[in-house]
Amino acid sequence: MNEKVYLYQIAYSEETLKGVEPGYLILNNLENSRPDWREYWPIRQHLLAHDLNEDAFFGFLSPKFPNKTLLTYEQTKQLVMSAADRADVILFSPQPDMGSFFLNVFEQGEIFDPGFINAFEAFLEQVGHRVKLNNLVMDSRNIVFSNFFVARPAFWKAWLEICEKFFVLCEGPASDLQRMLIQSTSYEAGVQRKVFILERIASYLLATQPSWRVVASNPFQFAWSGPATRFREFPDEAVISDALKIAFREQRYSEYIQVYSRLRQRCFGQNSVVSSTNGSFVAITGQNKTNQFCGKSVEDGCLRQVVKNYKIVTDIPTMSKEYQFGGDSAANKFIIGHLFPNEITPKIVLDIGMGVGSLGMLINQSPQLRRWIVDGIDGFNETCCNVSLFNKGIYRNVWHGMAQDLSLERLITYDVLCLFDVIEHLSPEAATNLLRTLLSSLGDHSLLVISTPLWFYPQYHQKDGDLEEHLIGISIQSMMDMKPIMYCIGNSSLVGNFVYSKKSILYIDNFNPITDKSFSIDKGTEQVLSLGLHIDNKVYIV
Repeated sequence: MNEKVYLYQIAYSEETLKGVEPGYLILNNLENSRPDWREYWPIRQHLLAHDLNEDAFFGFLSPKFPNKTLLTYEQTKQLVMSAADRADVILFSPQPDMGSFFLNVFEQGEIFDPGFINAFEAFLEQVGHRVKLNNLVMDSRNIVFSNFFVARPAFWKAWLEICEKFFVLCEGPASDLQRMLIQSTSYEAGVQRKVFILERIASYLLATQPSWRVVASNPFQFAWSGPATRFREFPDEAVISDALKIAFREQRYSEYIQVYSRLRQRCFGQNSVVSSTNGSFVAITGQNKTNQFCGKSVEDGCLRQVVKNYKIVTDIPTMSKEYQFGGDSAANKFIIGHLFPNEITPKIVLDIGMGVGSLGMLINQSPQLRRWIVDGIDGFNETCCNVSLFNKGIYRNVWHGMAQDLSLERLITYDVLCLFDVIEHLSPEAATNLLRTLLSSLGDHSLLVISTPLWFYPQYHQKDGDLEEHLIGISIQSMMDMKPIMYCIGNSSLVGNFVYSKKSILYIDNFNPITDKSFSIDKGTEQVLSLGLHIDNKVYIV
């Protein structure tokens, strides 16, 4: 393909202007009116002022690009052109050891700037992206350092959209969040945290939106980290670490991450991994921070465990008359018996929004499924006080809290994740983020089962904190566009039940919740029938 490639190099001084290699276009930042924003300022100015050719690739690279990648202009252009027919984004990310020895670029940022992840997550939540960054596993196929990437305009638009939301927060009225985002770091002359958050926006988009087609140039041929760290002392281990993360993301076998963690610990032990030097970050030392780096499991945050290994492990006040154990769903839970028709190996199930425990009891009472193991989680405190249910030994583990707070290391241990009548209780953003998290955790043979009314079913709180109100409606089109492998639709309340594999993460952007309360059962039924689907409580393979 004869793709057009526009490669700009940023010039912020006469010296950097003179150093621009012939072939590069000049991104003029000689006035350098906002040095606090570093590269983002000239890139922003250009993207806001120009319409990009939709059929071309664009890169906006710092003067350090040639030294960090060891590439000439012509080599860079040829690499872009050779990948153009299969890519939306082409990466030229240096420092492969930094990318390999951390689970993701956010953990790497946290090591050098404690509080980085909390600040990033607070920003994401502010703009409707509730994501647990510690749960993201990233490898050389979606890691971007220094904004060294070349992309089609569609990606630049997505990048600019979230960056501008960040820019507005940093430039707007003073707030606690703003103070977190613009906090000075120990890099050079106190460069603000906002610069390093923006440098990770591209990585964030690639990690959470897998529909982007990415081609990564071999990072191990680029410059490694400087002498301020010990990472470059372990080149073979860096390559192996990246390969283990790639294998985990493809297969979801927990053994890959376990070996990865042990490898990190063998390399760095209990010693500091960063040393202090002029112009670099201050050393990160001390047992707590080093242990975090060396691969200790990220604990399930914001959760209270109520049952552990079939035993109640927390005090539950004996006020049974005041507890109201409700929250059963209208789902056709029998669909779970169709998931693995030819397998006899027991499965491990997570019942999200477990309510009165009807799914656990169904599994426990089924001759076909009774050897399965069931864990539960629920956000309503009273549900997690059901001593009678817990004493029956049906649920192995039970947590009070939100499923989004379960660690990736725990989620990947399940064969089946069940969301029976849960997503309609969430905001559009929360529902989308939860589905994204759960689908991202699936392995080759694990499944996500979702049930939800296929209309805006009016339901309200019965008491404070019960999470019973319905906030969204879900259309059949939205559920089918995520490519389920089987479905079942009930004929009483038009509740749909859908089974998804890990491939559905590619279609998560098709999930479009409805907030219009006039989306009635009649409209929902009409949509189902228009797609030629059945409303008869039977399970169909798609």
